[in-house]
Amino acid sequence: MNQAREYLQRSTRGMHERVDQLASRMDLAERAEYIVFLRASCEALGLIEARLEQSGVQALLPDWAQRRRSDAIRQDLAQLNAKAAPLDARSTQPYSTDEAWGALYVLEGSRMGARLLCGRAKSSKAPDVIANMRYLTHGDGQPLWREFLLALEQAANNRLDLPLASQGALSAFETFENALRAHLRDGLKQS
Repeated sequence: MNQAREYLQRSTRGMHERVDQLASRMDLAERAEYIVFLRASCEALGLIEARLEQSGVQALLPDWAQRRRSDAIRQDLAQLNAKAAPLDARSTQPYSTDEAWGALYVLEGSRMGARLLCGRAKSSKAPDVIANMRYLTHGDGQPLWREFLLALEQAANNRLDLPLASQGALSAFETFENALRAHLRDGLKQS
């Protein structure tokens, strides 16, 4: 197994589990809860992607445009007649290069979790939920995770500071955790 991946997996396990537990509290087969999930995810994803782009992520992953998911999630929300909160990226700080690798580990790894969540959402009786899963299915059939792990290992071989990468990953998980908590608390009232 990829040593950098093992390190990041081990050092972020607790935070990762908290985020997974929050997401599992939503019944994605229910239209209102699916929208709350998308809104929270859109807020977190948008901030993390903005920070990565301010950090020059294209130099780390030249295929970044193919990996970026903000447009997909915004399309899902628009098709569900739901609005995403406006993104104010001016208040975000760029990641260091090492931190960016950690944030990318979270985003790229979240595709695996998205497969599980997609299975839950596909049981919806709401046709517009089933028709709008661009975010959850983004990158299906492509070797994005495998290619990311190769790039991460190469970065680790070129002196990637794993504790700093872990800080970037923890920051990304915290962004998702905060968005999910806020939307779980307030989102269902508004949907």
